[in-house]
Amino acid sequence: MSGININALSKSFPRKVISVLVILSLIFPGLAVSRAYHANILVKEVLVNRVGLGVIRFDVTELAGLAACAGSSAYKDAVLVDVNTKGGALMTSLALTAKTSGQRVNVYGTGTCALDPGIAEDADYIHIISAP
Repeated sequence: MSGININALSKSFPRKVISVLVILSLIFPGLAVSRAYHANILVKEVLVNRVGLGVIRFDVTELAGLAACAGSSAYKDAVLVDVNTKGGALMTSLALTAKTSGQRVNVYGTGTCALDPGIAEDADYIHIISAP
C-alpha cells in the first residue's frame, strides 16, 4: 500500500504556498490591501455632521498609504469616524484632546471607505504620542 510521504509534503508546502501567493499578487495587484498610516502629526481640524459622520484632518498634504477607495482629493489629509459608535466617539474625543493640547498623534486607517465610499478612508485608531 502506498501512502503519502508527510515529511516531503511538509517541507515543500510552505514553498508552494509562497509561490502561489507571489503569482496571485502579480496577477491581481488590487488584492493587496493598503491602509493609511502617518506618524508624529498634528490634528488640524475635527468636523462632525448632523448624522454623526466625523472628519479628522491632519497637518499633512496626504496621509501615507491611503486606500485606493479614498478618492476625493479634498480628503487626502483626513480619516472618517462614526461618532454614533463608542469607538468613533472616543477617537473624536482623542483627536479633540490632541488638537486643543497641541499633542502629536499617529493615525491608522482601516483600508476601507465604508463610512463614505469613494471619499475618505475610515479610521482604525488614533494614538497620542507626545506631550506639548
